[in-house]
Amino acid sequence: MQNRVNRTAIAIVHQGKEAVAKFRIARLGTAAAVLVTAAAASAQAANWITFRYGDTHTGFNNRETTINTSNASSLTNSWNALTGSWIFNAQNDSFAEHRGVLFGSGSDFASVVALNTTDGSVKWQTDLVNPQTQGINLSPPAVANGTVYAGANYNAEINGHPGAMYALSEKTGTPLWSAISWCNSYIYSPPTVGGGLVYFGDGFGALTAVDASTGAQVWAVNVFTGDLTCDGNEGEVSGAPVYASNRTLGNVVYVGADDTAHMVGNFSAYSASTGALLWQTPMAPVVDTGVLAGGRVFVNAYDGTVYALNDTTGKVVWSFATEGGRGLTSAPAYANGVVYVSDNDNNLYALSARMGTVIWQNHGVAISNTVPTVANGVLYVEGNDEVKALDASNGNVLFAAGFTCNDFVGAAVVVNGALYDVGGNQCGGANLLSKFALP
Repeated sequence: MQNRVNRTAIAIVHQGKEAVAKFRIARLGTAAAVLVTAAAASAQAANWITFRYGDTHTGFNNRETTINTSNASSLTNSWNALTGSWIFNAQNDSFAEHRGVLFGSGSDFASVVALNTTDGSVKWQTDLVNPQTQGINLSPPAVANGTVYAGANYNAEINGHPGAMYALSEKTGTPLWSAISWCNSYIYSPPTVGGGLVYFGDGFGALTAVDASTGAQVWAVNVFTGDLTCDGNEGEVSGAPVYASNRTLGNVVYVGADDTAHMVGNFSAYSASTGALLWQTPMAPVVDTGVLAGGRVFVNAYDGTVYALNDTTGKVVWSFATEGGRGLTSAPAYANGVVYVSDNDNNLYALSARMGTVIWQNHGVAISNTVPTVANGVLYVEGNDEVKALDASNGNVLFAAGFTCNDFVGAAVVVNGALYDVGGNQCGGANLLSKFALP
């Protein structure tokens, strides 16, 4: 059903600050969980502009041409940025890329940060709240039309608000606007930008669309009840919304629902312009973000089932039950007709996107529920405290790197010939954002 609203954006942004560091190892403060990078400014440069590469969240960079299965073993560490305290985030520490700058937002950090990809030095840093008195958890950011967007969950309410969506200048970090969700709840959902709107979910199950330029609310809907209910008893929106154009339905927003307390969920499609429900498919609580590719939406469910849904009707095309019965807690990836899934029992699967059958399976190469990334025939995962590059066709390890006390657990980003990943220090020291490239 259509649920149009017109709330104005709220102004709760604190004074931003700009910091520039010329050193090779950049100290970012107490934490920097999630990074979005901006690519080199050439006509051929790729851009990893949002959570899991683009608005369909495949985790697949189809424009990467530098790192491949023949040379991945030669990757070397280019630089490490010291990020301070814990960098873990509800969305598995992802980041994106746009014009030579990394945009980061993190757990208990209170800031959005821009780093230079050449050496990890700080270009600008903007405090969204006072870091001395307030903690904040930020979603992975998105970059569009000169603006950086990130959702926030405050450790303590600010002016009666437990969280907000923020927009900042990509160039300077200057705050532009902030807006609450329809249910005025915390926001873990990474934002997705499309058609002049920003889409995001909240902890009370509301999917909200706001104007990308002003933050004014355009429409909202509860993904469980189909109305504007905000009692918080149903559950939350799972992961980042998917935005895509469908030949039959027009512009569509696809999103999952997660009610782990009652072990129910669904995956739904809504009109991107009005919020009208187009279809809804019940399932167990949806895990993280759905992936759209080839006319299908691939969804991981909490009970360990992987679903392929028809993107026009929501009909289940196939389902696959992972082994071990320990479930799923991370998003899949898609590339070249293959769906890559990591379960809670240290299994890594490559499934046929057409049939749902196993192409190959590897036990132990990756940690439980790693978030796979694919580029140019190489599959990137985390395992045994290392970031690894595998041959995507068979799962064989091509490259592995790690540092003493550092546990790589993020979602790798591969763009313009570089591999970026984040990890937490297990010995009481600083965590690392690391860049790897070919010599």
